[in-house]
Amino acid sequence: MAVPLSPEQRASLDGFFLPQVLDTRLLVLAETRVENPAFYPLLRQMGFTNLPNFTTMAAVTFGDVVVSHQPFSDGLLFHELVHVEQYRRLNRRGMAAVTVAAVIPDIDGIGIVAEVLTRHSSHPLLWFSEYHHALHSLAFAVVVAILTFTLTRSWLTAGLAFIAFHLHLLEDLVGSRGPDGFIWPVPYLQPFTSQLTWSWGGQWQLNAWPNLALTLFLLAITIWIAVVRGVSPVFLFSVKADAVVVEALRRRLGYRVGRLPGA
Repeated sequence: MAVPLSPEQRASLDGFFLPQVLDTRLLVLAETRVENPAFYPLLRQMGFTNLPNFTTMAAVTFGDVVVSHQPFSDGLLFHELVHVEQYRRLNRRGMAAVTVAAVIPDIDGIGIVAEVLTRHSSHPLLWFSEYHHALHSLAFAVVVAILTFTLTRSWLTAGLAFIAFHLHLLEDLVGSRGPDGFIWPVPYLQPFTSQLTWSWGGQWQLNAWPNLALTLFLLAITIWIAVVRGVSPVFLFSVKADAVVVEALRRRLGYRVGRLPGA
């Protein structure tokens, strides 16, 4: 079973980590190793290479539990506690904020509801046609980052939200062409100027194979994180429900993590 840090280990690391990080539990596997996910062969068939090999890693961090394939040296323990600190800083609220930042640019598309409902009226509201992508801009990205910092009090989380917002813009730039062939632009400096509006002639359609392949790849990564790291997107809504989902995925895929609690 996983055990707390020894008094000697806590004393040597006391000046580097907060007490809650030093409450991390340690588990050294004797006759077994952390296995690779069961879907790795499928990913290799899809062409993905250089997948992390967990069987050869010295240790793997699962939230507040560190599983090691060898006795903990001072250097190894320090390295893994850095990962624990990263999990602590990007907590549940932070993860939710970054997730929202990645999708919130499309809030300007909500105008399609009013446009559809009024399209046969004498005064149709063209809110979607005229304002969709109006918030796909640097100004709104800054607003989202500021709001994220206000909610989380973390510059790291605010920075990640800013990056996630721009990943959304990048995805729109390369893969959001409409079925009618319309290339969606990104009005990056709106509402101040339209001089810097991004567009790409090679933009593929929403239902093109690159979008499908990327979706499957990211879904596989999400399942991998849930199975190996023990956290799924359900964590954003309920810790208990997340534990149930993780356990179901691990059983379905036949994944074992030694005697790690919850595995």
